[in-house]
Amino acid sequence: MYKKLVKNQTTEIVAVLKQYNFVFSNISIYRNTTANNNRIFLVKNGKNKFILRESNKSKVLKHLELEIEILQHLYKKGFGLTPYIIPNTHNSFITICNNKYYMLENLLPGDVKAEVNNLTQFNNRKLLSLFESLAKFTKEVEKFDNPIPKDNKPLFYYVKNGKELFTNLLTKVKSSTTKDVLIDNTDFVNNFIEETERRLLAVGYDKLKKQIVHFDLHPGNVNYVKDKITGIFDFDWVRYDHRITDLACTLGQSCYAYKGKGRALYNKEKLHLGLESYQKAYGKSEIKTGEENMIILAALRGYMFFQLLWIIEWSINYPKNLKSNEYVRFSIDVLKLNDFDRLLN
Repeated sequence: MYKKLVKNQTTEIVAVLKQYNFVFSNISIYRNTTANNNRIFLVKNGKNKFILRESNKSKVLKHLELEIEILQHLYKKGFGLTPYIIPNTHNSFITICNNKYYMLENLLPGDVKAEVNNLTQFNNRKLLSLFESLAKFTKEVEKFDNPIPKDNKPLFYYVKNGKELFTNLLTKVKSSTTKDVLIDNTDFVNNFIEETERRLLAVGYDKLKKQIVHFDLHPGNVNYVKDKITGIFDFDWVRYDHRITDLACTLGQSCYAYKGKGRALYNKEKLHLGLESYQKAYGKSEIKTGEENMIILAALRGYMFFQLLWIIEWSINYPKNLKSNEYVRFSIDVLKLNDFDRLLN
Protein backbone atom coordinates (compact mmCIF):
# COMPACT_ATOMS: atom_id res chain seq x y z
CA MET A 1 0.00 0.00 0.00
CA TYR A 2 2.87 2.42 0.80
CA LYS A 3 6.08 2.69 -1.21
CA LYS A 4 9.10 4.58 0.05
CA LEU A 5 10.02 7.62 -2.03
CA VAL A 6 13.51 7.99 -3.45
CA LYS A 7 15.44 11.19 -2.83
CA ASN A 8 14.52 13.03 -6.06
CA GLN A 9 10.80 12.45 -5.37
CA THR A 10 10.78 14.13 -1.98
CA THR A 11 11.72 17.75 -2.78
CA GLU A 12 8.21 19.21 -2.73
CA ILE A 13 7.06 17.09 0.21
CA VAL A 14 10.09 18.14 2.24
CA ALA A 15 9.28 21.78 1.42
CA VAL A 16 5.80 21.24 2.82
CA LEU A 17 7.03 19.43 5.94
CA LYS A 18 9.45 22.25 6.69
CA GLN A 19 6.39 24.24 7.66
CA TYR A 20 5.89 21.84 10.56
CA ASN A 21 8.11 21.04 13.52
CA PHE A 22 9.88 17.96 12.13
CA VAL A 23 13.35 16.68 12.88
CA PHE A 24 14.70 16.04 9.37
CA SER A 25 17.65 13.95 10.49
CA ASN A 26 15.28 11.05 11.10
CA ILE A 27 12.46 11.26 8.56
CA SER A 28 11.08 8.78 5.99
CA ILE A 29 8.35 9.45 3.42
CA TYR A 30 6.14 6.83 1.75
CA ARG A 31 3.57 7.22 -1.04
CA ASN A 32 0.17 5.53 -0.85
CA THR A 33 -0.11 3.50 -4.08
CA THR A 34 -3.90 2.89 -3.98
CA ALA A 35 -5.30 6.41 -3.53
CA ASN A 36 -7.13 7.60 -6.65
CA ASN A 37 -8.02 11.27 -6.37
CA ASN A 38 -5.33 12.58 -4.04
CA ARG A 39 -1.71 11.83 -3.23
CA ILE A 40 -1.41 10.42 0.29
CA PHE A 41 1.92 10.18 2.11
CA LEU A 42 2.94 8.36 5.25
CA VAL A 43 5.53 10.40 7.12
CA LYS A 44 7.69 8.71 9.75
CA ASN A 45 9.56 11.09 12.01
CA GLY A 46 11.42 8.94 14.50
CA LYS A 47 8.76 6.88 16.29
CA ASN A 48 5.98 9.26 15.29
CA LYS A 49 3.81 8.67 12.21
CA PHE A 50 1.60 11.11 10.30
CA ILE A 51 -0.51 11.25 7.15
CA LEU A 52 0.10 14.09 4.68
CA ARG A 53 -2.73 14.62 2.20
CA GLU A 54 -2.20 16.48 -1.06
CA SER A 55 -5.48 17.62 -2.57
CA ASN A 56 -6.00 17.28 -6.30
CA LYS A 57 -5.79 20.40 -8.46
CA SER A 58 -9.56 20.65 -8.87
CA LYS A 59 -10.14 20.89 -5.12
CA VAL A 60 -12.10 23.96 -4.04
CA LEU A 61 -10.46 25.68 -1.08
CA LYS A 62 -13.85 26.44 0.47
CA HIS A 63 -14.68 22.75 0.54
CA LEU A 64 -11.30 21.88 2.04
CA GLU A 65 -11.99 24.38 4.80
CA LEU A 66 -15.34 22.67 5.41
CA GLU A 67 -13.59 19.30 5.80
CA ILE A 68 -11.24 20.81 8.36
CA GLU A 69 -14.08 22.40 10.32
CA ILE A 70 -15.93 19.07 10.47
CA LEU A 71 -12.86 17.12 11.58
CA GLN A 72 -11.99 19.73 14.21
CA HIS A 73 -15.62 19.69 15.38
CA LEU A 74 -15.42 15.90 15.84
CA TYR A 75 -12.03 16.15 17.55
CA LYS A 76 -13.35 18.69 20.06
CA LYS A 77 -16.34 16.45 20.78
CA GLY A 78 -14.00 13.56 21.55
CA PHE A 79 -15.03 11.45 18.56
CA GLY A 80 -12.01 9.20 18.22
CA LEU A 81 -12.72 7.57 14.85
CA THR A 82 -11.72 10.48 12.63
CA PRO A 83 -8.32 12.18 12.21
CA TYR A 84 -7.50 15.60 13.57
CA ILE A 85 -5.64 18.20 11.53
CA ILE A 86 -2.27 19.40 12.78
CA PRO A 87 -1.58 23.15 12.33
CA ASN A 88 1.68 24.25 10.71
CA THR A 89 4.14 26.73 12.22
CA HIS A 90 1.97 29.58 10.89
CA ASN A 91 -0.97 28.16 12.86
CA SER A 92 -2.77 27.27 9.63
CA PHE A 93 -4.43 23.91 8.98
CA ILE A 94 -3.70 24.18 5.22
CA THR A 95 -0.21 24.39 3.77
CA ILE A 96 0.07 25.69 0.20
CA CYS A 97 2.97 24.62 -2.00
CA ASN A 98 3.19 24.93 -5.81
CA ASN A 99 -0.54 25.77 -5.98
CA LYS A 100 -1.47 22.57 -4.15
CA TYR A 101 -3.14 22.20 -0.78
CA TYR A 102 -1.69 19.99 1.95
CA MET A 103 -3.09 18.83 5.30
CA LEU A 104 -1.15 16.96 7.97
CA GLU A 105 -3.17 14.49 10.07
CA ASN A 106 -2.50 12.08 12.90
CA LEU A 107 -2.21 8.46 11.78
CA LEU A 108 -5.32 6.49 12.67
CA PRO A 109 -4.61 3.05 14.16
CA GLY A 110 -5.31 -0.16 12.23
CA ASP A 111 -5.48 -0.72 8.50
CA VAL A 112 -7.94 -1.22 5.65
CA LYS A 113 -9.31 -4.78 5.45
CA ALA A 114 -11.48 -4.50 2.33
CA GLU A 115 -12.38 -2.47 -0.75
CA VAL A 116 -15.62 -1.98 -2.65
CA ASN A 117 -14.34 -4.38 -5.32
CA ASN A 118 -12.90 -6.94 -2.89
CA LEU A 119 -15.14 -7.92 0.01
CA THR A 120 -13.87 -11.49 0.30
CA GLN A 121 -12.38 -10.89 3.78
CA PHE A 122 -15.17 -8.57 4.90
CA ASN A 123 -16.94 -10.74 7.48
CA ASN A 124 -20.19 -9.98 9.26
CA ARG A 125 -18.45 -8.68 12.39
CA LYS A 126 -16.64 -6.06 10.31
CA LEU A 127 -19.92 -5.24 8.58
CA LEU A 128 -21.70 -4.67 11.92
CA SER A 129 -18.90 -2.42 13.13
CA LEU A 130 -19.03 -0.41 9.90
CA PHE A 131 -22.73 0.40 10.27
CA GLU A 132 -22.45 1.03 14.00
CA SER A 133 -19.66 3.52 13.30
CA LEU A 134 -21.69 5.17 10.54
CA ALA A 135 -24.57 5.71 12.97
CA LYS A 136 -22.25 7.19 15.59
CA PHE A 137 -20.70 9.53 13.02
CA THR A 138 -24.17 10.60 11.87
CA LYS A 139 -25.22 11.44 15.41
CA GLU A 140 -22.02 13.38 16.10
CA VAL A 141 -22.37 15.69 13.08
CA GLU A 142 -26.15 16.17 13.00
CA LYS A 143 -25.90 19.56 14.71
CA PHE A 144 -22.85 20.76 12.81
CA ASP A 145 -23.78 23.81 10.76
CA ASN A 146 -21.84 25.68 8.11
CA PRO A 147 -22.69 27.49 4.84
CA ILE A 148 -23.14 24.92 2.06
CA PRO A 149 -20.26 24.87 -0.47
CA LYS A 150 -21.55 25.56 -3.96
CA ASP A 151 -19.64 22.67 -5.53
CA ASN A 152 -21.08 19.85 -3.42
CA LYS A 153 -24.48 18.73 -4.63
CA PRO A 154 -27.00 16.55 -2.76
CA LEU A 155 -28.03 13.14 -4.07
CA PHE A 156 -31.25 14.38 -5.63
CA TYR A 157 -29.30 16.75 -7.90
CA TYR A 158 -27.55 13.85 -9.65
CA VAL A 159 -30.83 12.05 -10.30
CA LYS A 160 -32.81 15.13 -11.31
CA ASN A 161 -30.09 16.04 -13.82
CA GLY A 162 -29.15 12.43 -14.48
CA LYS A 163 -29.84 12.21 -18.20
CA GLU A 164 -27.88 15.35 -18.98
CA LEU A 165 -24.98 14.32 -16.73
CA PHE A 166 -24.88 10.82 -18.24
CA THR A 167 -25.00 12.13 -21.83
CA ASN A 168 -22.26 14.71 -21.21
CA LEU A 169 -19.95 12.09 -19.73
CA LEU A 170 -20.67 9.67 -22.58
CA THR A 171 -19.36 12.19 -25.12
CA LYS A 172 -16.04 12.35 -23.24
CA VAL A 173 -15.38 8.61 -22.95
CA LYS A 174 -12.18 7.76 -24.85
CA SER A 175 -12.30 3.96 -24.73
CA SER A 176 -14.36 2.58 -27.63
CA THR A 177 -15.10 -0.58 -25.62
CA THR A 178 -16.46 1.37 -22.67
CA LYS A 179 -18.38 3.73 -24.93
CA ASP A 180 -20.05 0.78 -26.69
CA VAL A 181 -21.17 -0.64 -23.33
CA LEU A 182 -22.65 2.70 -22.31
CA ILE A 183 -24.38 3.25 -25.66
CA ASP A 184 -25.88 -0.26 -25.54
CA ASN A 185 -27.31 0.50 -22.09
CA THR A 186 -28.39 4.10 -22.63
CA ASP A 187 -32.12 3.32 -22.83
CA PHE A 188 -31.95 1.24 -19.66
CA VAL A 189 -29.99 3.91 -17.78
CA ASN A 190 -32.40 6.67 -18.83
CA ASN A 191 -35.38 4.57 -17.70
CA PHE A 192 -33.62 3.86 -14.41
CA ILE A 193 -33.05 7.59 -13.91
CA GLU A 194 -36.72 8.40 -14.59
CA GLU A 195 -37.97 5.74 -12.18
CA THR A 196 -35.48 6.77 -9.48
CA GLU A 197 -36.47 10.43 -9.76
CA ARG A 198 -40.14 9.45 -9.49
CA ARG A 199 -39.44 7.50 -6.30
CA LEU A 200 -37.33 10.22 -4.72
CA LEU A 201 -40.05 12.75 -5.47
CA ALA A 202 -42.71 10.41 -4.03
CA VAL A 203 -40.92 10.28 -0.67
CA GLY A 204 -40.07 14.00 -0.76
CA TYR A 205 -36.36 13.24 -0.58
CA ASP A 206 -35.10 16.68 -1.49
CA LYS A 207 -37.30 18.23 1.21
CA LEU A 208 -36.00 16.05 4.03
CA LYS A 209 -33.86 17.64 6.72
CA LYS A 210 -30.20 17.92 5.69
CA GLN A 211 -27.06 17.51 7.74
CA ILE A 212 -23.42 16.68 7.10
CA VAL A 213 -22.92 13.32 5.37
CA HIS A 214 -19.66 11.57 4.51
CA PHE A 215 -21.01 10.43 1.11
CA ASP A 216 -18.29 7.81 0.60
CA LEU A 217 -18.22 5.66 3.73
CA HIS A 218 -17.43 2.20 2.35
CA PRO A 219 -15.12 -0.67 3.46
CA GLY A 220 -12.12 0.90 1.72
CA ASN A 221 -12.37 4.15 3.69
CA VAL A 222 -12.15 2.74 7.21
CA ASN A 223 -9.39 1.19 9.33
CA TYR A 224 -9.83 -1.93 11.43
CA VAL A 225 -8.04 -3.55 14.32
CA LYS A 226 -9.27 -7.13 14.10
CA ASP A 227 -13.02 -6.73 13.46
CA LYS A 228 -13.51 -3.32 15.08
CA ILE A 229 -13.37 0.00 13.23
CA THR A 230 -10.65 2.28 14.52
CA GLY A 231 -10.74 5.03 11.92
CA ILE A 232 -12.89 6.76 9.30
CA PHE A 233 -11.13 8.80 6.64
CA ASP A 234 -11.38 10.28 3.10
CA PHE A 235 -13.74 13.23 3.57
CA ASP A 236 -13.33 14.49 -0.01
CA TRP A 237 -17.03 14.10 -0.79
CA VAL A 238 -18.49 15.43 2.45
CA ARG A 239 -21.60 17.58 1.94
CA TYR A 240 -25.09 18.37 3.24
CA ASP A 241 -27.87 15.88 2.55
CA HIS A 242 -30.35 13.73 4.45
CA ARG A 243 -28.69 11.23 6.79
CA ILE A 244 -30.17 8.30 4.84
CA THR A 245 -27.90 9.28 1.95
CA ASP A 246 -24.98 7.96 4.00
CA LEU A 247 -26.91 4.84 4.95
CA ALA A 248 -27.72 4.17 1.27
CA CYS A 249 -24.07 4.80 0.36
CA THR A 250 -22.75 2.28 2.88
CA LEU A 251 -25.42 -0.32 2.16
CA GLY A 252 -24.79 0.13 -1.54
CA GLN A 253 -21.03 -0.40 -1.35
CA SER A 254 -20.61 -3.10 1.29
CA CYS A 255 -23.30 -5.72 0.69
CA TYR A 256 -22.82 -7.09 -2.84
CA ALA A 257 -20.61 -9.69 -4.51
CA TYR A 258 -18.08 -8.21 -6.92
CA LYS A 259 -17.08 -11.50 -8.52
CA GLY A 260 -18.14 -15.13 -8.66
CA LYS A 261 -21.56 -16.45 -7.70
CA GLY A 262 -24.07 -13.68 -7.27
CA ARG A 263 -21.85 -11.12 -9.02
CA ALA A 264 -23.36 -7.59 -8.80
CA LEU A 265 -26.24 -8.87 -6.65
CA TYR A 266 -26.95 -7.60 -3.15
CA ASN A 267 -26.87 -10.05 -0.27
CA LYS A 268 -30.15 -9.54 1.60
CA GLU A 269 -28.78 -11.02 4.82
CA LYS A 270 -25.92 -8.50 4.82
CA LEU A 271 -28.29 -5.64 3.98
CA HIS A 272 -30.48 -6.54 6.97
CA LEU A 273 -27.50 -7.01 9.30
CA GLY A 274 -26.09 -3.63 8.32
CA LEU A 275 -29.43 -1.87 8.62
CA GLU A 276 -30.15 -3.43 12.03
CA SER A 277 -26.69 -2.48 13.32
CA TYR A 278 -27.16 1.09 12.13
CA GLN A 279 -30.65 1.41 13.63
CA LYS A 280 -29.56 -0.03 16.98
CA ALA A 281 -26.64 2.42 17.23
CA TYR A 282 -28.59 5.41 15.89
CA GLY A 283 -31.60 4.97 18.15
CA LYS A 284 -35.20 5.96 17.51
CA SER A 285 -35.75 7.23 13.99
CA GLU A 286 -37.75 10.35 13.21
CA ILE A 287 -39.44 8.40 10.38
CA LYS A 288 -41.86 5.47 10.63
CA THR A 289 -40.38 2.11 9.59
CA GLY A 290 -42.42 1.51 6.42
CA GLU A 291 -41.82 5.02 5.13
CA GLU A 292 -38.15 4.87 6.09
CA ASN A 293 -37.65 1.66 4.09
CA MET A 294 -39.14 3.33 1.02
CA ILE A 295 -36.77 6.27 1.50
CA ILE A 296 -33.77 3.94 1.91
CA LEU A 297 -34.57 2.01 -1.27
CA ALA A 298 -35.13 5.19 -3.30
CA ALA A 299 -31.86 6.62 -1.96
CA LEU A 300 -30.04 3.36 -2.70
CA ARG A 301 -31.15 3.54 -6.33
CA GLY A 302 -30.03 7.17 -6.49
CA TYR A 303 -26.68 6.57 -4.88
CA MET A 304 -25.77 3.63 -7.10
CA PHE A 305 -26.64 5.72 -10.15
CA PHE A 306 -24.33 8.41 -8.77
CA GLN A 307 -21.66 5.70 -8.49
CA LEU A 308 -22.13 4.89 -12.18
CA LEU A 309 -21.55 8.55 -13.04
CA TRP A 310 -18.43 8.62 -10.89
CA ILE A 311 -17.06 5.41 -12.43
CA ILE A 312 -17.58 6.81 -15.94
CA GLU A 313 -15.80 10.02 -14.97
CA TRP A 314 -12.99 7.98 -13.40
CA SER A 315 -12.61 5.97 -16.62
CA ILE A 316 -12.36 9.25 -18.56
CA ASN A 317 -9.63 10.52 -16.24
CA TYR A 318 -7.73 7.23 -16.32
CA PRO A 319 -8.25 5.93 -19.88
CA LYS A 320 -5.22 3.62 -19.76
CA ASN A 321 -6.38 1.77 -16.66
CA LEU A 322 -7.28 -1.77 -17.73
CA LYS A 323 -9.97 -2.02 -15.04
CA SER A 324 -12.08 0.92 -16.25
CA ASN A 325 -14.27 -1.10 -18.61
CA GLU A 326 -14.74 -3.81 -15.95
CA TYR A 327 -15.82 -1.22 -13.39
CA VAL A 328 -18.30 0.42 -15.77
CA ARG A 329 -19.85 -2.94 -16.69
CA PHE A 330 -20.14 -3.90 -13.05
CA SER A 331 -21.74 -0.59 -12.08
CA ILE A 332 -24.38 -0.97 -14.80
CA ASP A 333 -25.03 -4.58 -13.79
CA VAL A 334 -25.72 -3.51 -10.19
CA LEU A 335 -28.52 -1.34 -11.54
CA LYS A 336 -29.79 -3.96 -14.00
CA LEU A 337 -29.66 -7.18 -11.99
CA ASN A 338 -31.06 -6.15 -8.62
CA ASP A 339 -34.75 -5.96 -7.80
CA PHE A 340 -34.45 -2.91 -5.55
CA ASP A 341 -38.08 -3.14 -4.41
CA ARG A 342 -37.45 -6.51 -2.74
CA LEU A 343 -34.08 -5.91 -1.16
CA LEU A 344 -35.49 -5.16 2.29
CA ASN A 345 -38.24 -7.82 2.24
